Amino acid sequence: VRIDSALQQQLNLTQQFGMELLEVRTGGPADRAELKRLDVVIAADGEPVTEPRDLQRIVRRHKVGEKVAVSFLRGGKLRKVTVVL
Repeated sequence: VRIDSALQQQLNLTQQFGMELLEVRTGGPADRAELKRLDVVIAADGEPVTEPRDLQRIVRRHKVGEKVAVSFLRGGKLRKVTVVL
């Protein structure tokens, strides 16, 4: 999903796209980290995320129980959480 240019400037973001979460499985790692449907993930493990393939590639490098830092947009604000896989 495209990130509004005004929001990019406001938050000092260099990337124009992020990955919108369309589904968060109840009880899954994203749910436990309090990510919500329609949050826009922009980075994971310090790498940009612009599409599902990016996030999948990053997650595959980790084992169950490992932590991944995730940056995302919700309500026009930049937020960060740690997701335990």
